[in-house]
Amino acid sequence: MHAVTIRLPFKPDTDWDLVSTKFATFIARTKGDYPKLNTAVLAKVSPTEGIFTVIYDDAETMHHVSSEIAPAWFNGEIKQHLAGNFARTAGVVVAGSVAGLH
Repeated sequence: MHAVTIRLPFKPDTDWDLVSTKFATFIARTKGDYPKLNTAVLAKVSPTEGIFTVIYDDAETMHHVSSEIAPAWFNGEIKQHLAGNFARTAGVVVAGSVAGLH
């Protein structure tokens, strides 16, 4: 399994209900098209910061979704809500409790 984590600095006036709906819609649609997208969550860690974590069953799906699918959606739907640059990291899942993780 592989994971992508993105720290998102949101503007102080961010409508979290709107942003949450945008993420939920994207996740549902993308997971339907790419069943190896295992888990995706958006965590609100402060009024101005979120962490988006996506777990994939394989590296190929992670790379494809991250480079071919997510950027256009992100730029069109989320970027205008950000106060600055986001920080993205990716790696291999080595431990945890995720559906399908052994």
